[in-house]
Amino acid sequence: PTFAWVADRMDRDGLAFFHSVIWDKLNPGLGWRFRRRHEMVMVAHRAGGKLAWAEDKRAVPNIFEMMPPRDRVHPNEKPEALPALFVELCTNQGDTVLDPFMGSGTTGVAAVRLGREFVGVELDPTHFATACRRIEDAQKQLTLFGEVA
Repeated sequence: PTFAWVADRMDRDGLAFFHSVIWDKLNPGLGWRFRRRHEMVMVAHRAGGKLAWAEDKRAVPNIFEMMPPRDRVHPNEKPEALPALFVELCTNQGDTVLDPFMGSGTTGVAAVRLGREFVGVELDPTHFATACRRIEDAQKQLTLFGEVA
């Protein structure tokens, strides 16, 4: 129900829901009975626009298998390779990436390393500070060593 609600809100509030993708974490989560080992990723673009696709001839599956980071700074932290894949596929150098649920800033780090601008929103002040630090560190690395791809 939450997935459908968010897709509907996207469609009503300036975005166009495009597709869902599954992140298979390769290990079951905590709990009992049915233990989720996946998360849904929602792909959207601006309403009235077209989904950017960096390499038009490139086709990818809608299930990505990756382990979550071992040493996490956020309870639901993603591996950097996951948002990096979406940033690389759906944006071009210089584009702006929005993450409305920024958490620890993993998408921001990926965006910076791939030469994109980044806007992130996070309600929790502790996680916001962590995200800012991680993104600033990624920006400093670019300054020191040039573009990292």
